[in-house]
Amino acid sequence: MRLNESLKICLLALDCRYPKHVIDFNEDVVMIPGTEIRGWRAGELISLLEQDAPHMLKVQASLFIDECHAEIYISHYSDLSPAFYVHCRGLIPAYQMSSFASAGGSVSRMN
Repeated sequence: MRLNESLKICLLALDCRYPKHVIDFNEDVVMIPGTEIRGWRAGELISLLEQDAPHMLKVQASLFIDECHAEIYISHYSDLSPAFYVHCRGLIPAYQMSSFASAGGSVSRMN
């Protein structure tokens, strides 16, 4: 699967095609201070970005999923490293509802 669209469209497509996915931030490329970097679902990530960084949802992104890799690149931040790692095929890490989702949408902060 290859999709070049806004980040929001890429996340919605991921959620539709692979509903049991897990997303991790690549903290070397994208970082929202105080936010957990592992264990996100697309809907949670969209909600977080709508609240904390709405401009990011509009940037051009590339979603790549093949036999070996599943990643989202944002060329505005880096052409060489993915902004997000996606786990959607094969062995998927256990999903742990983020504090963001369990708190009804308020941003999760690490202490």
